[in-house]
Amino acid sequence: MSSKDFPGKTKRRRSGHGGWPVQWDKVQMPETDDEAVALVANSPKRFELMLARLRAAVEAGQRRNASRLSRLALRSDSAKIAALSYALSQKAGAVKRRFHADDPDWRARKVPGIAGALITDALALDLWAGTNELTVWVVKMQPNGKCRLNYMSELLEYARQYLALRVAKTMAVISPRQFILRGGTPALVEWMTLHVPQAKVVMTTDIPRCFYVLNRARVEADMPLPGRVMKRVLFDPMDQAKEVPLSYGCDHTLITPSHYGCEAGSGWGIPPGSALAALAAEVSLRHILEAVENAAEGVVVASYGDNIIILAPSAKAAAATKDALCEAASVRIRPDAVEGLRTRIVTSTPKKGFFFVGSQFAWKKGGLQRRRPPAYFDAFRLKLDVDLTEHKIDEAGALRRIAAWAKANNFDPQTAKIAAQIINDWGLAG
Repeated sequence: MSSKDFPGKTKRRRSGHGGWPVQWDKVQMPETDDEAVALVANSPKRFELMLARLRAAVEAGQRRNASRLSRLALRSDSAKIAALSYALSQKAGAVKRRFHADDPDWRARKVPGIAGALITDALALDLWAGTNELTVWVVKMQPNGKCRLNYMSELLEYARQYLALRVAKTMAVISPRQFILRGGTPALVEWMTLHVPQAKVVMTTDIPRCFYVLNRARVEADMPLPGRVMKRVLFDPMDQAKEVPLSYGCDHTLITPSHYGCEAGSGWGIPPGSALAALAAEVSLRHILEAVENAAEGVVVASYGDNIIILAPSAKAAAATKDALCEAASVRIRPDAVEGLRTRIVTSTPKKGFFFVGSQFAWKKGGLQRRRPPAYFDAFRLKLDVDLTEHKIDEAGALRRIAAWAKANNFDPQTAKIAAQIINDWGLAG
């Protein structure tokens, strides 16, 4: 590649691709480190332009064009470089293992010699084929003291998942009331403030071990990605994963894929911890929410991850939605999980209050009141204390985390009090 060809304006095809830029499909290996660094720096911008073009096709209802553009994006060299570049900033340990480097400036991605190696690895990525990198599963302890299985990927596998995630997320249909991907906790609380006062009955539940009990055939059908890509990027890494004996202080002898009923060949489960898993679960669960809302007039429903809240105008409507919930879930999750979903349903009223996503809510004095149990604050503080003690985060990072946490909790008095205590105890500069 000559200097006059890089990184100037792209030429455009006039046939078959509707102006799809040539350089977005294939790139040549740079001849110098400076050209390699420039290519790595420009690739994310090109990838975003691809996604914008894809988004426009989706919004215009051009299904065939969107499908074609999505495949071009998944095979694009610039998209692969952008995905691996992002992975570099997220997987510091994996980067060091792969490039044998000592603490390079990965976020800037301007290390001489590394940019060329990054491009070489990126161009070799193929989402329709497997990789030589193994995904591993570990057992981690949650704040509540229970253990759970989690999957971890190395650098190239993570980059493949991230590329698939960005393309799928651009095309996926998600309900605006699936708040874990649509505004988070603040948007959920705002929605409840609007709808809870109109409800007579409040029902809450959750899907036990959601990631492990999803029907893979349904997930594959629901996701806007080629079936072979789903198999190579989401299902195969889980089936071929190996155990890493990290118990994090809990008894993990029985915590295995077989324990969750999602061993290879079972047809159940997607790997929690992978970049693509959360979106895949949300896309599949959207159909359950739609079935519940259509079960009776006046019913509204929302979710936060695998937690579901149903607001019904009457006891009769609530009974109908309960049956619809279990019937719709039986199509997409394992039978034992459907029974768990049914038994976890808790019915209440707005005035009596209800527990949802770690908080107690009630409609009193003309407003939605929210209280969190002490364990919620203890878990946040413990995590921050450990990270500060082990120097995983500096003072500025700690303050940013506290600020983001307080914002997510709408700066309520409880949160403000705990935040002030942490800042005072650690002597953080306010």
